Amino acid sequence: MLIFRQLFDPQSSTYSYLLADRRSREAVLIDPVFEQAQRDAALIQELDLKLVATLDTHVHADHVTGAWLFKQRCGSAIALGAASGAAGADRYLAHGDRVQFGSHYLEVRATPGHTEGCVTYVMDDESLADALNDFAWRLGGSDDIHATARYRREMVRRLGLKLIQEARQCRS
Repeated sequence: MLIFRQLFDPQSSTYSYLLADRRSREAVLIDPVFEQAQRDAALIQELDLKLVATLDTHVHADHVTGAWLFKQRCGSAIALGAASGAAGADRYLAHGDRVQFGSHYLEVRATPGHTEGCVTYVMDDESLADALNDFAWRLGGSDDIHATARYRREMVRRLGLKLIQEARQCRS
């Protein structure tokens, strides 16, 4: 059984996701927001969870991560996309990698667009996927100076319908 909580930071308009294995109590937190670390830590404690990792979907000025705060407080590992170019992570994730928590895992999908290092996390049973609903925005509205129109077209060609089909499967 899975514990799932969607959290929101109104200041940055960022959604964070807490997922945990009900039996082992191991949890991951996707896109933790720096300003919400106290709130999120309180929820983790209230639910009696052990945070094993924080995962970022991207590293960029519009998303100030709270991952290092959780590493200090909970001893959790910091994981992010290998193509992000960021330093300081405990684990750099590539397309196809898996992040285990209890009897569950998230599979990493490279979804560059908003930044070249963007990743999407898909549940082992494909029932949940983070960031698939903003796939079109990432490709169409990038403010990353490296994500030229030509680059975005190449990403659409490479990712193609497969990613959109996966998003439809996750929603059903």
